[in-house]
Amino acid sequence: MFEENTWKAILARMLASVKNDMAKLEGSMTFDQASAASLEFANLYTSLERVLNLAFAQTTSGKYLEMRAEERGVFRKPAVAAKGTLKITGASGAQIAKDSLFSTAYGTQFKTTTAVTIPVSGSVAVPIIAVDVGAAGNVPANSILQMPVTIPGITKVSNETATEGGYNTESEESLLQRYLERGRKPTTSGNKAHYVEWALEVPGVGGAKVFPLWNGPKTVKVVIVDSAFLPAPARLVESVQAYIDPVQGRGEGMAPIGAHVTVESATTKQINVTAKLTLAAGKSLADVRPGIETGLDGYLKTIAFKDTVVRYAQIGTMLLNAPGVVDYQNLKVNGENGNVTLIETEIPQRGTVTLT
Repeated sequence: MFEENTWKAILARMLASVKNDMAKLEGSMTFDQASAASLEFANLYTSLERVLNLAFAQTTSGKYLEMRAEERGVFRKPAVAAKGTLKITGASGAQIAKDSLFSTAYGTQFKTTTAVTIPVSGSVAVPIIAVDVGAAGNVPANSILQMPVTIPGITKVSNETATEGGYNTESEESLLQRYLERGRKPTTSGNKAHYVEWALEVPGVGGAKVFPLWNGPKTVKVVIVDSAFLPAPARLVESVQAYIDPVQGRGEGMAPIGAHVTVESATTKQINVTAKLTLAAGKSLADVRPGIETGLDGYLKTIAFKDTVVRYAQIGTMLLNAPGVVDYQNLKVNGENGNVTLIETEIPQRGTVTLT
């Protein structure tokens, strides 16, 4: 809006307003004074452009986007720490204090959330939580094997199942989208938009669909995915259920009295791709595979809970856009030369990718 107000443009306007019978050449007092003032005015216009951008949600960011969103009651979802269970083996009677530390080989640390004593059986299960919040705390099974600080009597530790439920702070894109949806899809009196809004307010939820009257009068089903647009883990489903309708029909959550709400995770449909590729000179299938798999994952994520058709043509375009691919033949998606249709509660997920 203020792009034309450069130092040179402002200086020219200022000099033009000075009478011609005064010295205005470079090096004159008039020129030097106008030049200094023009530079400050140009900086001011630059600041004004920034201020203008900060005033609108779609051009602002950071704390200013948060402040804008909060005007409509939309708050950035905080990061959440991953949780899990650790099996500790050792001598009978050995004590593990609350907040005892354990870690993976890569330094991701967890702490116990309660104190326990190893029984006669020689092992005990104890709940743990990641020391740092965020998705980095979601680690595979049998990866928490170390004790940063030795605990007397303990001989072995391991998580027999993966830790889960760790989510990063909500992204700018997600916060902006929820802010815009609040205005574009008004929520009131427990309508469909209201249930979507409630589900998305829970940290870790990336998308939601609502199915009214799915099991008779007063029933509502809410199907969710996590922030990576993958099936929601059990803990996340439980959190959303507790937030919206912890005791069905009682109105003790966000849902109105009489509504019987069931929260479930979306299911996945595997998308298998086969194709014969023509590669650029010097490229091998091993070279192009990572780009193809990343491109396929990106496309499938963009349509999760937004489209019920995995489009054959889009996958073809993705192949052509992959680095090192010149052309393709004999493309098949789930064994067919056409689109793949999803049911309303399904999200697409990459299956096998066979390239020749």
